[in-house]
Amino acid sequence: MNFVPRFHGLRYEPNSKFPRTDRVMHSIEYSGEDVSLRETAMFFNVKFKAGVITLWLPIRCFSKGKKSTATLKYLQRQWSDEFSKKAREHSYRARSAYKLLEINEKYKIIEPGMVVVDVGAAPGSWCQVVADIVQPNLYDDAFILGIDLQPIVPISGVNFLDLSDITAQKTHENMKKLLNGRSVDVVISDMAPNPTGDGGIDHERILSLCSTVLELSVKKSVIPLVKNGTLLCKIWDGPRREEFIERLKRDFGKVYTVKPKASRDHSAEVYLLAIKKLL
Repeated sequence: MNFVPRFHGLRYEPNSKFPRTDRVMHSIEYSGEDVSLRETAMFFNVKFKAGVITLWLPIRCFSKGKKSTATLKYLQRQWSDEFSKKAREHSYRARSAYKLLEINEKYKIIEPGMVVVDVGAAPGSWCQVVADIVQPNLYDDAFILGIDLQPIVPISGVNFLDLSDITAQKTHENMKKLLNGRSVDVVISDMAPNPTGDGGIDHERILSLCSTVLELSVKKSVIPLVKNGTLLCKIWDGPRREEFIERLKRDFGKVYTVKPKASRDHSAEVYLLAIKKLL
């Protein structure tokens, strides 16, 4: 059967097939990560529930061979990761929560009572962080909206627009309805396209998504970002990073390039933090 795992809001489509197996030797619950399971996908039947990835390991995963050994070492490394452990301990849906926590601790971009829009919100870890800070259940003016293509398990105090394409006009209309005339203080995006494996192509595609978020926040007012508002978006680094930074500087007073500690050393991801929207 074709194997299409769901992982941290992205879909991976391995070329190979693997036979169905009813024999399960071991299972683990694995908090959502920010890395591809493309290499190990053929071995696992992945199920997504309540923000947790459950991996069922078939018997044949434990057979001898370089690929099986590498797969198990990979899982062991991910399971023992410092930020994955913290995410499990504090009930965050993904280790990426610690990226936003670190950025906010340094730059203080999110405060109680704010209106925040999270684009690419699945599985919901950033919305968990935002809800803890903004406290929508205590502040009448506070409001959180999360948008994603994937389904998202509800979080208290957060309004989700899931199964929604951020590039679609229908999504824009639904966002306006939910915001209901509110101005937005902060727009955050940990969104990323399905990786192709080609760094140049992936760089262009994620910049295109960031450009969409920028346009919706600054030009089209689908996300009506206030003057002095903040935009935080993820990119995969590449040759056009500086060009996009210059584009951000046309609408924001200051732009920072941030690499949180929770981002893996080998990862090409960096975050562009644009503060003090000019108009």
